[in-house]
Amino acid sequence: MAVPAHPVRLPRPFYLGEREVRYGDFLDLMKREPGDEPESPHNEPDGVLLSRCTWFDSIAFCNRLSEREGLTPAYQVAGQAVTVIPGATGYRLPTEAEWEIACRAGTTSLWHFGLTAQEAQARFTRNAATAQAYLRIRTPDPNPFGLVGMYAGSSEWCWDWYSPSYYRDCDDRGVVVDPRGPDAGESRVTRGGTYFADGGGDLTLNNSAARNPSDPRKPLDINGFGLVVLPIPAKGQASSAVPVLNR
Repeated sequence: MAVPAHPVRLPRPFYLGEREVRYGDFLDLMKREPGDEPESPHNEPDGVLLSRCTWFDSIAFCNRLSEREGLTPAYQVAGQAVTVIPGATGYRLPTEAEWEIACRAGTTSLWHFGLTAQEAQARFTRNAATAQAYLRIRTPDPNPFGLVGMYAGSSEWCWDWYSPSYYRDCDDRGVVVDPRGPDAGESRVTRGGTYFADGGGDLTLNNSAARNPSDPRKPLDINGFGLVVLPIPAKGQASSAVPVLNR
């Protein structure tokens, strides 16, 4: 699990939902199941985490939420082509770099509560059930930014196309400013851990640095949604919006 760190700088502040989008949030706004088109809701509790949520579901949710709040949607969607609308004031997915900086919240260990990779290996390599139990106890703890559940629950969608070497390829540029991933690809990035993977015991899937590819069109049980971003207006640019998922 030990890999070199890659320096990144984000030039603009942003609001981030303090918890993952849940089943009730999605159903209330979209009036349908994630991953499905028919309006045929299942009898799931509002507070349950989403599953089978595609990347395109997440994009549609962000645009719909923006419209409900009177904001300019962040995305233009034409079939399978999705582009970011410059200057949009609406909700969007975090970039991979934004997700990790928010997850780490100023910490440098693999988990914000300080467990190192070596300690994790020594404690959990031979006992996946113990690892799962430990993470279930610790991941609800807020990180220093007050965010919860970013290591567990469902995998969380990011905006970026996936490349296994993207950040390594950036190393010769020094500090990378506001990285947004490759220009194209076949898979989008998911971040955060999931209890659905290997019984929750594989710590390589449950830490601040874990990153994985996922088909943006395919509804999988391990894929939920994650956190939404709301841009902070530039100085002199008015906005009456507040991040509704923080209420």
